[in-house]
Amino acid sequence: MQKFYFLLNFSITIASLNDQRQAKHTQTTDIQCVSLEKNQETPLIFMDQELSYPLYISVNLLVVSPNKIRRELTPSVPKEVKLSSDNADTDESMTKPTGSESGF
Repeated sequence: MQKFYFLLNFSITIASLNDQRQAKHTQTTDIQCVSLEKNQETPLIFMDQELSYPLYISVNLLVVSPNKIRRELTPSVPKEVKLSSDNADTDESMTKPTGSESGF
Protein backbone atom coordinates (compact mmCIF):
# COMPACT_ATOMS: atom_id res chain seq x y z
CA MET A 1 0.00 0.00 0.00
CA GLN A 2 1.34 3.40 -0.99
CA LYS A 3 1.73 5.93 1.81
CA PHE A 4 1.03 9.60 1.22
CA TYR A 5 2.83 12.25 3.21
CA PHE A 6 1.65 15.78 3.88
CA LEU A 7 4.32 18.39 4.42
CA LEU A 8 3.49 21.02 7.08
CA ASN A 9 5.34 24.29 7.63
CA PHE A 10 4.10 26.12 10.69
CA SER A 11 4.73 28.72 13.35
CA ILE A 12 2.72 28.99 16.57
CA THR A 13 2.32 31.89 19.00
CA ILE A 14 0.48 31.56 22.33
CA ALA A 15 -0.11 34.51 24.65
CA SER A 16 -1.66 34.72 28.13
CA LEU A 17 -3.94 37.71 28.48
CA ASN A 18 -4.58 39.84 31.56
CA ASP A 19 -7.93 41.44 32.54
CA GLN A 20 -7.41 44.24 30.00
CA ARG A 21 -6.74 41.64 27.25
CA GLN A 22 -3.06 42.57 27.06
CA ALA A 23 -0.37 39.91 26.62
CA LYS A 24 1.34 39.17 29.93
CA HIS A 25 3.34 36.12 28.71
CA THR A 26 4.08 34.99 25.14
CA GLN A 27 5.53 31.79 23.72
CA THR A 28 6.47 31.54 20.02
CA THR A 29 7.97 28.75 17.93
CA ASP A 30 10.33 29.19 15.01
CA ILE A 31 9.09 28.14 11.59
CA GLN A 32 9.17 24.34 11.66
CA CYS A 33 8.68 21.64 9.05
CA VAL A 34 7.18 18.20 9.63
CA SER A 35 5.94 15.48 7.28
CA LEU A 36 2.95 13.42 8.35
CA GLU A 37 0.99 10.50 6.97
CA LYS A 38 -2.77 10.72 6.64
CA ASN A 39 -4.43 10.69 10.12
CA GLN A 40 -1.05 10.82 11.91
CA GLU A 41 -0.77 13.08 14.96
CA THR A 42 2.26 14.75 16.51
CA PRO A 43 2.72 17.41 19.22
CA LEU A 44 3.67 20.77 17.72
CA ILE A 45 4.35 22.76 20.90
CA PHE A 46 4.59 22.18 24.64
CA MET A 47 3.10 25.08 26.56
CA ASP A 48 5.11 26.98 29.19
CA GLN A 49 3.83 26.71 32.76
CA GLU A 50 3.61 30.52 32.89
CA LEU A 51 0.78 30.46 30.35
CA SER A 52 -2.69 30.76 31.89
CA TYR A 53 -6.20 31.32 30.57
CA PRO A 54 -7.49 33.27 28.74
CA LEU A 55 -5.17 32.40 25.86
CA TYR A 56 -4.65 33.95 22.45
CA ILE A 57 -3.44 31.31 19.97
CA SER A 58 -2.12 32.14 16.51
CA VAL A 59 -1.14 29.43 14.00
CA ASN A 60 0.46 30.14 10.63
CA LEU A 61 0.22 26.96 8.59
CA LEU A 62 1.24 25.88 5.10
CA VAL A 63 0.16 22.39 3.99
CA VAL A 64 1.63 20.77 0.90
CA SER A 65 -0.43 17.83 -0.36
CA PRO A 66 1.17 14.61 -1.63
CA ASN A 67 0.55 15.62 -5.26
CA LYS A 68 2.71 18.74 -4.85
CA ILE A 69 5.67 17.22 -2.96
CA ARG A 70 8.83 16.79 -5.02
CA ARG A 71 11.48 14.49 -3.59
CA GLU A 72 14.39 16.88 -4.27
CA LEU A 73 12.62 19.61 -2.30
CA THR A 74 11.62 17.39 0.62
CA PRO A 75 14.49 15.31 2.00
CA SER A 76 12.32 14.38 5.00
CA VAL A 77 10.16 12.13 2.78
CA PRO A 78 11.57 8.58 2.92
CA LYS A 79 12.99 7.25 -0.36
CA GLU A 80 10.73 4.17 -0.34
CA VAL A 81 7.69 6.42 -0.81
CA LYS A 82 6.53 6.50 -4.45
CA LEU A 83 5.45 9.97 -5.44
CA SER A 84 3.57 10.87 -8.58
CA SER A 85 6.54 13.01 -9.66
CA ASP A 86 8.86 9.95 -9.55
CA ASN A 87 7.61 8.77 -12.96
CA ALA A 88 8.03 12.10 -14.75
CA ASP A 89 11.46 13.32 -15.81
CA THR A 90 10.38 16.95 -15.80
CA ASP A 91 7.27 18.80 -14.80
CA GLU A 92 6.27 20.21 -18.20
CA SER A 93 3.65 22.53 -16.71
CA MET A 94 6.46 24.40 -14.96
CA THR A 95 8.82 24.60 -17.96
CA LYS A 96 6.52 25.40 -20.91
CA PRO A 97 5.12 28.95 -21.05
CA THR A 98 1.53 29.38 -22.12
CA GLY A 99 0.39 31.97 -24.63
CA SER A 100 -0.93 34.25 -21.88
CA GLU A 101 2.48 34.44 -20.19
CA SER A 102 4.39 35.80 -23.21
CA GLY A 103 4.02 39.40 -22.05
CA PHE A 104 3.12 40.76 -25.52
